[in-house]
Amino acid sequence: MTREKRNLQIERKHPRVGTGIDCVVGLPESDLSAGKILDLSAGGLKFSCGRRTIHNILPEHKRTPGMVTGIVVEMHFELQLSDQKALPVKCNAHLIHFERLAQDSFHVGVRFSQMGKAATRSLHTYLESIRKDRTHK
Repeated sequence: MTREKRNLQIERKHPRVGTGIDCVVGLPESDLSAGKILDLSAGGLKFSCGRRTIHNILPEHKRTPGMVTGIVVEMHFELQLSDQKALPVKCNAHLIHFERLAQDSFHVGVRFSQMGKAATRSLHTYLESIRKDRTHK
């Protein structure tokens, strides 16, 4: 494990929950591109995406995999609670890091920076529901 990855793990404040939730992401007030949320926490998430999404959210001079600073993205996704209606989440998040897995496959880590009260409630309700489900199995 690289030193950079160890540092990221040490600095985490919130437990992660693995997911496979579809999302869209982009720079605020621009076109949004597809991604898939791999894990989610109260503080942020990691999503997978293709080259098109990376090119939409990162200027060319910041496309070297690793830590990223100074980029805020807009994200939209829905959280599904068992048989209830999906909970929409729209938020802004700071890019923290990204890694290239293959020519057209990337993982991107973000930290939530601006989330409305309803979205925050939805996120906490979803995470609590997942934790309860896992402890009862």
